[in-house]
Amino acid sequence: MALYGGEDGLDFYRRIVADAPAHLTPGGALLFEIGCSQAAAVSSLMSDHFHSILVTRDLADLDRCVEGTIRG
Repeated sequence: MALYGGEDGLDFYRRIVADAPAHLTPGGALLFEIGCSQAAAVSSLMSDHFHSILVTRDLADLDRCVEGTIRG
C-alpha cells in the first residue's frame, strides 16, 4: 500500500518540514529520499527552516535525495 501525498505528492514533506524544527537541534540535518522530479519543490519547502540545502543524484544521474541543516 502506497502513501498518498496529496494532489502534488508533497503533503508528507510539508508536514515533516513544518514539524522538524521542534525535533532537531541547531545544526541538525533532515534528509529525504525523493522522486526524481521533486527536488526543486522539496528544496523550496525546506528553505524557510533549513540552509545548506543539497540535492544528491543516484547512480542513474537522477535527483534522489534532498538534505538540509536546520537554522539555529
